Amino acid sequence: MSDWLYPLSSKSGFEFELPDGTRKDTAPANFEASVLGGASDDCWTMATNYRQVKRGDRLWVYYGGSDGDLGVVGLGIVVSVDPPADGRADVHLRWEKERTRRLLLNPVPAADVRQFVKPRAAVANLGGHPALVRRLLRRAGVSPKSSPATTMPTASASTITYTPPSKVTAYRRHDALIGPVRTRLETCGWQPDRFDVAPMHVDLAMAKGHRVLLIEFKTISGATRKPVREAFAQLHEYAWRHQMRNPNDVRKVHSWAVFERRPGDDDIHFLEDSGLLVSWASTQARRLLHGDETRRRLLRLSVSP
Repeated sequence: MSDWLYPLSSKSGFEFELPDGTRKDTAPANFEASVLGGASDDCWTMATNYRQVKRGDRLWVYYGGSDGDLGVVGLGIVVSVDPPADGRADVHLRWEKERTRRLLLNPVPAADVRQFVKPRAAVANLGGHPALVRRLLRRAGVSPKSSPATTMPTASASTITYTPPSKVTAYRRHDALIGPVRTRLETCGWQPDRFDVAPMHVDLAMAKGHRVLLIEFKTISGATRKPVREAFAQLHEYAWRHQMRNPNDVRKVHSWAVFERRPGDDDIHFLEDSGLLVSWASTQARRLLHGDETRRRLLRLSVSP
């Protein structure tokens, strides 16, 4: 059995087919949705080293500098390799979904991978780096010395990814915020919820047990103060309208405002002191970042941030 590093990038020009039939770029959040929400069997292509790849080999999915140095986020097992017809071989994979879920919540950082190998666009053989392979196996939960695979890790840093849209219409910017959050919540066991606030519309409501996350996403064209106050007002109004229509719904509602960029310190303090969760996209880090109190609350809610 050999181990291979398969680099991906949101800028590759390739696409994933998501479970709803749509096709999106190969950004980390779309990888997460494609693998964890789709079938276990998949087919990827490989332009180099395909003659050395064999049935049973492990393929580790890696994101580098174009995606915030996320690192290794997935594991698939090679089922078969078809000879290339156009310069690229078809590699049939069976995803190790629970191992991939663990890695997505707590990746092996790209900086750590680069201590052993310098990933390029080509698939790389990790055979000369047993220390790295042992670390990957431990992080994925397949090493005998690791904790049981059924015990999910707590992320040590924010791993809800963010990829700036290639087109900057308000709709695409809004979707670029919503998609990664919804995907990560589903990864953590949350399900979409019909949160009745008619005639208004909630950006995203997700439920788990006796809790509901009510989330408002805000694109920002100028100063942040106006969208901060809009998010505050909308979230409180949504919660009030739903309670008026559903007085027997005793679930705890947690309101979460997610912004396209960082609000001011005073605004973050205002929102968190008012009981709201507050997060924002970082274009440079390619992550969603969180207020200090928000990070603690997300961990308590079993949302690995």
